[in-house]
Amino acid sequence: GTNVMACDLTFTGQFPSIRPSGFPGGELTVIGNVGGGSLYVSIPQLVIRGQFTGGSIRVSYASLALLGDNPHPVSAVIQGTPSSTLRVQGSQPNLNITMLLEMEIPSCPALTGDGVVGDVTVCGTVTPDSTLSVKNFGGQGAPGWRVLNIRLSGTNVGEYGKLVASGDLNLGMVRLFPSFGFNPQAGQVFTIVEKTSLGPIANAIFGPEGTITNLNGMPFRISYVGGDGNDVTLTATPPRLDIARTNAAQVRLSWPTNYPGFQLQRASA
Repeated sequence: GTNVMACDLTFTGQFPSIRPSGFPGGELTVIGNVGGGSLYVSIPQLVIRGQFTGGSIRVSYASLALLGDNPHPVSAVIQGTPSSTLRVQGSQPNLNITMLLEMEIPSCPALTGDGVVGDVTVCGTVTPDSTLSVKNFGGQGAPGWRVLNIRLSGTNVGEYGKLVASGDLNLGMVRLFPSFGFNPQAGQVFTIVEKTSLGPIANAIFGPEGTITNLNGMPFRISYVGGDGNDVTLTATPPRLDIARTNAAQVRLSWPTNYPGFQLQRASA
């Protein structure tokens, strides 16, 4: 079941932990500050709606949500399968996150949310709800172990995912997930990765500069020199209008039917 505690929690002892009393365990929401020392979490889900002041927190095969502003230095380590998640929200600039590989399967956990955090060492998927700002972003191993998921639900800021990095940026894979109704007008630009530090984007995650990718049948041009010169942007571009002569007196026009920029005005001469 779900349990809610509206109070501050202070742990003592050498190895404080929050563990389930039985299988499969439940969920615990703490509305208050949690501290006293390093903490180990193995219940299915722990939500802290306050500040964690214990210094370090480790999550194994469980999910943790750190919600709210927190200026305290925190080291968060999460290990497990993709169902093991860390969710962040608010300004937590001194929260450094390490996502560890599960060797037996093998697989990696997931990071979601928005706001401001510190360094993120990635093994798994990172999915910003809107804008997620980090210091350094990277990790070891093959690029396939470092996956940034960008959801595109609308054309306004906050309606699509965006990663902002103020330090080093080492991207692996980036996957784009447009919603069914995502059909922007030609010329609209979406900054999905913003690098506020100096230097170019290190690797061409979508292919060469100017690569065209199709989302919901619409073409988007990829750039790694967008924004102030080193951001990853998607620009909606008009699709190609194909004109083919069928006989001496007729031609055939074809274009993606879900693109609103082309409308057939007259069907005959």
